[in-house]
Amino acid sequence: MSVTPFRWQSASRMEALRGLALERAERWIAQWTTAAQRPTVEVELLTAQRSEIAAADVRWYALGDAGATLSLRVAGATFEHLGCRLAGLAVADTSGLAAGIGQRALTDLARACFPANAPTALAPVAGVPAAADIGARFGAIGVQVSVGTIRFELHFDSALCAALVPVRMPPGEALVARRDAVKTIDATFDAMLDLGTAPLVDSLSFQPGDVIKTAIPIGAGLRLVAGDGGEILRGTLVAEDGHRALKVVKSHLQRNPQK
Repeated sequence: MSVTPFRWQSASRMEALRGLALERAERWIAQWTTAAQRPTVEVELLTAQRSEIAAADVRWYALGDAGATLSLRVAGATFEHLGCRLAGLAVADTSGLAAGIGQRALTDLARACFPANAPTALAPVAGVPAAADIGARFGAIGVQVSVGTIRFELHFDSALCAALVPVRMPPGEALVARRDAVKTIDATFDAMLDLGTAPLVDSLSFQPGDVIKTAIPIGAGLRLVAGDGGEILRGTLVAEDGHRALKVVKSHLQRNPQK
């Protein structure tokens, strides 16, 4: 069974990735247009406060490489509109040429978001991609890209986020498992043995040498509890070298198996 852990990205990493996506998008549009016709490119983070593209014919595409995935979300006519803008066409052609140009252009943009060796074609996704590829709780980051009035979305899964904006640890520090980070300490507990009660009037007549007997016999069961009432261990009252002692029968203390 595979397990996908939750991972929320920090605001600084999200902003770093937005800036990187903007830089790649500006470089991409410069390669596909001339300076005279170049539209303005904007990249904004998709957050809970910002709605996604609302369209009845939304389509998903994906580009994957070495475990990392980029998901593209577009309205049905986005390829055609972008192709017309890049080719300088006032209206769409009937042969599908504009749509082909737009899809090829967005494929190049998607490939530019991979470090190297990205696949060469966007693959259509049936329905909606897996939550691990587009869900914020799984470390995915989404951005909305605007090329003039044309909008589309890029969703980077956590693996692609890590490849584009690596996590940098301070020198000399490394992440460790929580079980290894929790250290053991020595603790001291005070155990009080209740030998019973006696009337106050009888205690006033006690003299040196008097023997006070208790109803607790050797072998009686005893418990050691913490201040919050939780049981630490169970034992029995025994005689050991002329002293009364507590013999542990059951302990709730966890020991380090490596000690």
